[in-house]
Formats: sequence, structure tokens, C-alpha cells
Amino acid sequence: MKTILKNFTFNTAYQMFLIIVPIVTTPYVSRVLGPKGVGVNSYTYSIAQYFCLIAMFGFSLYGSREIAYTRDNKKTRSKQFWSIYLVQLVFVLLTSLFYAILVINSDDFKIPLLIQGISVLACGFDVSWYFFGLEKFSVTVSRNFLVKMASIAAIFIFVKTRNDLNLYILINVLSSLLGNLALLPFLRKSVAIVRVEIADLWKSFKESSILFIPQLAVSIYVILNKTVLGIVQNTTEVGFFDSSDKIVRLLLAVMTSAATVMMPFVAHQFSTGSHQIINRITSLTIRVTLFFAVPLVAGIMIIADRFVPLFFGSAFTQVVPVMVLESPIILFVGLASVMGNQFLLPTRQSRKYTLSLVLGAVIDLIVILPLTVSFGAIGGAVSVLLAEATVCLTQGYFVRKSVNFDVILKESWKYLAGAAIMWVPATIIKIFIKSNMLSVVLLVGVCGLAYVATEWMLKPSILSWFVNRISTNRS
Repeated sequence: MKTILKNFTFNTAYQMFLIIVPIVTTPYVSRVLGPKGVGVNSYTYSIAQYFCLIAMFGFSLYGSREIAYTRDNKKTRSKQFWSIYLVQLVFVLLTSLFYAILVINSDDFKIPLLIQGISVLACGFDVSWYFFGLEKFSVTVSRNFLVKMASIAAIFIFVKTRNDLNLYILINVLSSLLGNLALLPFLRKSVAIVRVEIADLWKSFKESSILFIPQLAVSIYVILNKTVLGIVQNTTEVGFFDSSDKIVRLLLAVMTSAATVMMPFVAHQFSTGSHQIINRITSLTIRVTLFFAVPLVAGIMIIADRFVPLFFGSAFTQVVPVMVLESPIILFVGLASVMGNQFLLPTRQSRKYTLSLVLGAVIDLIVILPLTVSFGAIGGAVSVLLAEATVCLTQGYFVRKSVNFDVILKESWKYLAGAAIMWVPATIIKIFIKSNMLSVVLLVGVCGLAYVATEWMLKPSILSWFVNRISTNRS
């Protein structure tokens, strides 16, 4: 349990840091580059991410799970590492070749696309899945923290005008490359040189391909929307959607950090047959997710009209309705990360996990074109929301026999009540406070206190559990 709490603390701290980074850089970048510059970066990034997705071909999920299964035996673990990593290198090289052909034949955004290609090459050095499988989150977090700090400094020093768009893209992709390279020295003592058979490589390819399908499905409603917007609308609409998506998914990163930490632990418990522990921890994590996700959704809806012009600038006011409509994905993705990544994947229920994501992708493919053509960035937000809701509900159906949803749902009204109470002080603050900066600070602080106070009176089980844990530790 101490290891889990340590890893959760490291990962959550890093996710919080990732939230702070755009809080520091985005207001500056959005004003320097403007909606069009932000849109070009997002559009070309989305294209490069398709190739990154193919380059990694499910190796991250498969690798972290398999390393978790074999982490107690260095020889077996090393063999597993090399059988996965060698196949990963082949995929990265082939994917980079096809990406180069795309760039050579492109007429628009050739230079931004070329620079974004560095992120495809960076996949060849991505071994973070190995350390996740060992539950050594501190190794990846500490190195990424230092690289991110350097990239922040570089953005403020070198990105000064709209002509610096390519330089801004270069700084971002180099940070990914350096972050991956920084992990390689730690492999030397942990991984031995062992013989790998062709059969081992084939197994890694076959098993990873199963997990590639859900990642491909996710990319449809996470990345494709930006690409479609750029094609049927313009890069400015991409900039509006990306600005909303960036904030919502950064907050979402905190919600999913628990599942990221718990996945290798659950995989190890599954290998030892501890099914009751897995079910109990899954139920607990769902309660934690609901406790935090519900007020986060309400909070975004409350502060969006004051936060957007303050944070992005007056040119981004069209982001407000996009952000309001997209905010519920924090709840849906938060729950799905627990049921899918934390439960279905490590317990070898990959088919169910894959089916849920494919269904979400199908829904997105059906609605994305008519919605984006008719409503632009707002349509993109609605299509993502429908897709994520489909994934969450499908996974809930699959885990219903292992998780007692009746008890969880009976307490859900307490979280909703707390979120509803938040609107009372919010309305008063908005009436009397006209300053965006002051109102955002007050809205976050006062509404947060209103939610905590309401939950303290209603006493949901997760809050009682948390208080009891603190009391027990003090004793």
C-alpha cells in the first residue's frame, strides 16, 4: 500500500505540474500565436500523432502489463522487455519512413509537419512503459519534470511573435525526445542482455496488435476531430476546439492518474489470484473518481465565461460554449479509466475493453462530420462527449458483476447535491464582481469550499473512509 500511495503521489504531483505548465504558458502562447497559429500547431500535431500511434502500436499498454507480470524475475523480465522493444523499433523506423513520404508530398504546412515528425522518431526511445510496469513512477516523473521546466523557459525566451510558430513546435517536440532519452540510462542496471527468439517477437507483435485496436479507436474521437475540423472548417476552429480540449483533458489527467498507478498493481495481484482485493480497490477508486469529477465538471461550467477571456484572450471567446459542452467528459473518461485501464486490461479482459472503445469510435464517426460541418468547434465537442459517454456506459455494463454499482449510485446524489450548491455562491459572485481575474479566484475558492462543506455534512462513504485512514495512521 505504501508503494501505491508513493506512486500515486508522484504521478498526481506530475499531473498537477502538467496543469500548471499550460496555466503559465498558454495565455502567453495564445496571445503571441493567435487562434490561427494555435490551430496550425494543433492540426499538424494531430496528423503526427496518427503516426506516433502506429509507431507505438499498443506496446505501451502491453509492455507495462507484461512487465508487471514478470517484474520479480530479472531474466524473464529482460526477455520480455527486449521482445517488445525490438518490435517497437521496427515499427518506429517503418512509420518514420511513411511520415517522411507524407511530408515530401504535402503542399500545406510542410515545415510544421516536418518538425512534428521529430515526435515520431522520439517513439523509438520511449521505454516509459517498462518503468510503469515496475511501478517506478518516480523515474519517469522526475526526468519529465526537468525537461518540461526547460521547455517552459525556452518558450518564453525564444517565442516572441507569430513568425515563431515553427520554433514553438520545435521546442515542444524536442522536449518529448529529450524526456524519452533521459530514461535510457536507467535500463542498464535493470535489464540484462538476453537471447530473444523469433517466436517471442511474434508473440509481442500479436498481443500488442490486440491492444492497438482500442488505442486506434480512442484516437478517432480524441485526435480525428481536430483533423476533420481543419479540413471541413479552418485552422481557427481547430484552435477554438483545441483550447477547450487542452484545459478539459489537463484536468482529466489528474482524474486518470489513479488508474495509471493502479494498473500494474492490479496486474500483479491478478497474477497471484487476489481477485477480491482487485474488486474492492476498483469500487474504491470509482468512489474517489466520482467525488472529484462531479465538482470539476460543475466548476468548469461555472467559471468558463470568466476564465476563457482571462486565460486565452478576448479573441478566444468562442471557446466558452465549447468548454461547457465538453466538460462532462471528465466524469465519463475518469470512470472509464478505472473500469477499463485499471480493471479490464490487467485482468486480461482486453476484448471487452476493445469493444467499448470501438463502439465509442463508431458513434464519433457517425456524428462527427454532420456536427462539425454545421456547428464547427461546438460540434466537435458534442461528438467527443457522445463517444466518451458510450465508452463509459459500455464498460460499466462489463464490470457490473465485479463492482456493486447499486451502493455507489445510491450515494451519487450527495456529489450532485454538493455540485448544485456551488452554483449559489457562483451566481452571487458573478452579479457583484465584474473583474475576470478576481471573480475566477473567488469562484474557485468559494465554490470549492461550498462543495467540501456540503460533502462534510452529507458524509459520503469515501470521505468517511479517507478520514478513518488519516485517524488510523496518526494512531
